[in-house]
Amino acid sequence: MTPEDTECKMFAQWLRIKKLRFTHISNETGFSMKDPKATMYVVVKKKSLGMSEGFPDYEIFIPKGTLYIEMKDPKKKLKKGNVMEDWKDGQKERGGLKRAQKEWIEYLQGRDHTESSVCYGAEEAIAFVEIFL
Repeated sequence: MTPEDTECKMFAQWLRIKKLRFTHISNETGFSMKDPKATMYVVVKKKSLGMSEGFPDYEIFIPKGTLYIEMKDPKKKLKKGNVMEDWKDGQKERGGLKRAQKEWIEYLQGRDHTESSVCYGAEEAIAFVEIFL
């Protein structure tokens, strides 16, 4: 399990305790050097079924709308600056956030009855959800 997986697991447990309806969006490719051919098959299959690169990890349903959270390892949090600002041309990541993830978060923030955020760990994700409960 990666540090991000551990944070996701803690967050999912909290969501269950709070009896919130949610789902984890499985956009991970599960790449394996042991079997890159099988990995490629999984990626092609997921994309053909409608997987969208960069879509947030969690969709959480609350009475007033829907929340989307892109979870990141807390160790990847920027010490200075905002992860959603100051992107340079050609930059692939900022604080562990890929450009496609940034674009999805920005798109979802502009929708009615929807809020979205990048959260660095379960603690940040819980604090974000609690704002709307």
